[in-house]
Amino acid sequence: MKQLEPYSLFAEIYDHSMRYVPYKDWSDYILKRSMHYTKQFPEAVLDMGCGTGRLLYFMEKNRKQAGKTKKPWLGVDLSEAMIEEAKKISSKIQWMQADIRDFCSKEAFDLVISTHTTINYFENPGTLIAKAAEHLPKNGIFFLDFTSEMNLIRNFDRKKIQETKQNLLLEWESSFDPKSKLIQVHLNFFHSKTKQAIGREAHPQFFHTPKSLEKILKENGFRILEKGGDYDLFTKFEEADMCHMLCQKVK
Repeated sequence: MKQLEPYSLFAEIYDHSMRYVPYKDWSDYILKRSMHYTKQFPEAVLDMGCGTGRLLYFMEKNRKQAGKTKKPWLGVDLSEAMIEEAKKISSKIQWMQADIRDFCSKEAFDLVISTHTTINYFENPGTLIAKAAEHLPKNGIFFLDFTSEMNLIRNFDRKKIQETKQNLLLEWESSFDPKSKLIQVHLNFFHSKTKQAIGREAHPQFFHTPKSLEKILKENGFRILEKGGDYDLFTKFEEADMCHMLCQKVK
């Protein structure tokens, strides 16, 4: 099967595949928890690994009411196809196709977010965390999420699912090796009617333990304000499928 660039075709049906993700609830949660410590709405926000931009879109809808419309809101993603999808939903947000490892902005952001387990795409997670620190002033807030090992073993390893939208049929295969910490995701695309193969995307990722991430965050000048799970105040960090950390840059 023809090998495709990651997200080059998946971008077309990504939002359909993620239709059950409560983006608005997630965006409200991030804003409320960050504002709990800063006591003000963020003026400038950076989303590293923004994908199709849904989370930043819902978050941005609050800023007019807060009167914070002068400074830029920016979404960055490696995939040009994903950025093209993001541009369709909002012209008020700046969208940039860039490798986070090479990304640099002159703007200082009040809030940097990195969600949908973007950090799992980095074999060295310190690269992403250092970029967040680079674009935050002292006391700026960084929010990131990552999948738990429990979730990978229970809901991800050796799983196959199918998605169909219009003329595309997606067969999703995933696996997780607890020893190497390698996460394998293969997306196989077919014509939904003829079942003719179109191509295959590989999305290799890496699991990072919470302890290792905490260490790297502290090394990059962050203080961890909160650790939580599944974007609510009730799920314990240790019992969550999706873990998150809210951090503040202190030096």
